[in-house]
Amino acid sequence: MSIPVYPRADFGAVPLVSACEISPEAFHPENNYGGGCVFVHHGFYGTFRNEKGEAYTVMTRRVGVLGATEITVFSNRGGRARMEEVLEFRDAFSGMTFFNKADNSFSIQSWAIPPARTDKLFSATVTKEGSTWNEGGDLLSLEGKYVGNCALQWLTPNPSGSDLHIYHMQRASGTILGEKVEGFYDINTTYSAPGSSYFHTFAAKALSWVFFGNEYDDGTMEVGQICIAEGNWKFAMIANQDGPLLMSTDFSVQGQADEDGYPGIARFTFKDQQWEWRAAERCGIDRGIVNSPMQQGEGYIQRVGDTRKIVVGMAMNGAKVALPPL
Repeated sequence: MSIPVYPRADFGAVPLVSACEISPEAFHPENNYGGGCVFVHHGFYGTFRNEKGEAYTVMTRRVGVLGATEITVFSNRGGRARMEEVLEFRDAFSGMTFFNKADNSFSIQSWAIPPARTDKLFSATVTKEGSTWNEGGDLLSLEGKYVGNCALQWLTPNPSGSDLHIYHMQRASGTILGEKVEGFYDINTTYSAPGSSYFHTFAAKALSWVFFGNEYDDGTMEVGQICIAEGNWKFAMIANQDGPLLMSTDFSVQGQADEDGYPGIARFTFKDQQWEWRAAERCGIDRGIVNSPMQQGEGYIQRVGDTRKIVVGMAMNGAKVALPPL
């Protein structure tokens, strides 16, 4: 097998992966990192279930220096996929966002400028243990605790400016549209080169990308991200309640679509283990990722052969219809 030769300062889009410490101060947008990375936004998203087991999927409240953007709440209440609430940019944009430090915590507060809806303002507080996430009115009020006392990060070196993502996966409870819910959510902090976005480079080539959190019947937990794209860009980062569990950029994927062309099964094969995602609900998630023929669905993921039962779970998957077959 030949070894590739790349241009100077180009490493073939192979990401670096690791767990990292959690620091409330790190959420401030003035924190930029090496390799040409500057703060882009914090992204809040997650999946939750009510006492009937019906799912709510919230995608994606992006919060940056200039304001908080749109948010959409999907569900499968009553056995039917639906959009429960959509705050488009016009209604959701809230002007300048304030970032405040106090008492080993960090708060983010948006404020409205016309024509934004003053009853739908975003706020969040981050500590070393977890966070709160609130949207005005009865839309959403959640409290989360980090799993494994760590965050998960990948960095993709790039001659024109690197991309860095840090994921703060949390076991959460609270209310959505007035209903009590349990689930997981993430705060994804994104750094990219000025004027660029990974959505138009690596993410557009993704074959399958799973964001997940599991709580099992024995009280243990696992959270993580598994993404594989065309070429060398792929990463897997998984932590359990005790800390980092799996970090890898060496694996493959096979899959199977359901009868409507949505993701049905995605199986990720590592050197010593396999993880398999299976669809459960669509929750109305049918928006493709930018410039990529991907479909999204909600389901469950677990290591093959693991006999523990998932009692609370989140596993979003964006996948191309034509994955290598099982």
